[in-house]
Amino acid sequence: MKVDTLGRGVLLPELKLALDTSAPGFASICSHAHGDHIPWDAAHVHATPETCDLISVRAPYLRTTAVPWRERTRIGEAHITFHPAGHILGSALTYIEAPDGSTLLYTGDTKVRPSLTAPLPEYPQADELVVESTFGLPIYRFPEYADLGERMAQWARETLAEGAVPVFLAYALGKSQEILASLTRRGVPTIAHGAVWNMCQVYERHGIAFPTTRPYVPGQVKGAGAALVVPSSFREHPMVLKLDHRIAYCSGWALLARSRTQHDADALFPLSDHADFPGLLEIVRTVRPRRVYTNHGYADVLAHLLQKQGIPSAPLLVGHTDEDEGPDAQTRLEAQ
Repeated sequence: MKVDTLGRGVLLPELKLALDTSAPGFASICSHAHGDHIPWDAAHVHATPETCDLISVRAPYLRTTAVPWRERTRIGEAHITFHPAGHILGSALTYIEAPDGSTLLYTGDTKVRPSLTAPLPEYPQADELVVESTFGLPIYRFPEYADLGERMAQWARETLAEGAVPVFLAYALGKSQEILASLTRRGVPTIAHGAVWNMCQVYERHGIAFPTTRPYVPGQVKGAGAALVVPSSFREHPMVLKLDHRIAYCSGWALLARSRTQHDADALFPLSDHADFPGLLEIVRTVRPRRVYTNHGYADVLAHLLQKQGIPSAPLLVGHTDEDEGPDAQTRLEAQ
């Protein structure tokens, strides 16, 4: 089927479907509630129940329809089915069936490895695959999650023992909740910035609890014996600078040594809610598509490497984008 792009999203013109974007006369489908995937100006959005709940907080003006998990549903000129993507709460792989019987799987953002705050992904086989390629370079191979969690908790304990506050920089939705869950599991109390805390309330409505996390209150962090989790944009905010603190940068980009100086970080933890390079190859093997479209990040590189393996592939959106990057509207949300 014909695949086009619009902004950061994908259009299927023959089916009148807009994936993570909007266009006049097209039905909009949102794979998850990160700012660079929400179709902010859509007249109506179809998404999973959890994503609709998150959108009601992040973009309350948007009209949404919740589509149940794994339920084949007619939208536009096609049938779609949502399967877990493993990225964040509510993130979905969109399986699309055209009237002619051809199928396409759109991953949105996805992660192969287990998560504490999102279910394991389920990749159905499809004729065509639109796969994210944020970390589509062979150098991106993330450490085992359990080892990374232990390292994060140990660093937090050591920082607290020195009388300083461990501050974890992470995206307010998804990454922050994963950090909170990981530290909680290992007995480290946590304090969440307001934007992070607001997202935690949605997670709790869907059965994911943070029992030892409390919201940030000015003047109640120093001496609290807890780690502080804040959006990355708050690195230079007075709420952080006034503390005797140490900074941990948590992102797939933390594999790059330059991240230490870029974020003035004391510790780097390559915790990502995206698939690494081996994970992307695993997705392609599992879906067994006849054709692959790579999307976001290192789209051109991944498409080239897949072509060398004999898999017909083409990049859609070429360019290196940050996994924590969002539009101006999302940046404003983080500041609230």
